Amino acid sequence: MPHTFKNATHQDFDLLCQIQRRSKAYWGYPPEIMDIFMEQYGLQPEMVQPELVKILMNDSAPIGYYAFVLSENEPLYLDSFFIDPPYIGHGWGRVMWDACLQTAKDLGATTFTLWSDPEADNFYRKMGCREIGAKQSVLMPNRYPMMFACDL
Repeated sequence: MPHTFKNATHQDFDLLCQIQRRSKAYWGYPPEIMDIFMEQYGLQPEMVQPELVKILMNDSAPIGYYAFVLSENEPLYLDSFFIDPPYIGHGWGRVMWDACLQTAKDLGATTFTLWSDPEADNFYRKMGCREIGAKQSVLMPNRYPMMFACDL
C-alpha cells in the first residue's frame, strides 16, 4: 500500500472538513445530527497546524487525517482521526494510527487522550488504548461516549 503523509495547511481545511463529515456520517447519523456535530465538534481553522495535523495520501488521493490539540497543562489530545469511507476496512486505519503514535512521540508526549465515537471504540481498544471514562454527548444527551488514553 504505497502512501505518504502530508502536513496539513490552511489550504487543506475544506478537504479535511469534507473527510470528517463523510467519515462520521458513514456510521448512519442523519444529516441534522451531522450538521450539529460539525458545528459543535468540527475541525476549526486555527487547529490546522502542520506539526499537529497530518493527511494520509495514497498517490495524490487523500485517505484520511488526524489532528492533535496541544493545551498547556493538559495531556496531548487527539481531536480528530477520520478516514474517508471508501478506505474504511482496508487496513488504512492501522497505517494512520502508527503514524499518529509517531507524531505524538515527536511532540514529546508520553500519553494522549481521545474521545471516541461508539462505533470506533473497538478500533481504539485494538490499537492498545485504555478506557478512562465517558463523557456525555451534546448531540445525544442519553449517550456517553468513551474517553480513552494511549500510552506511548
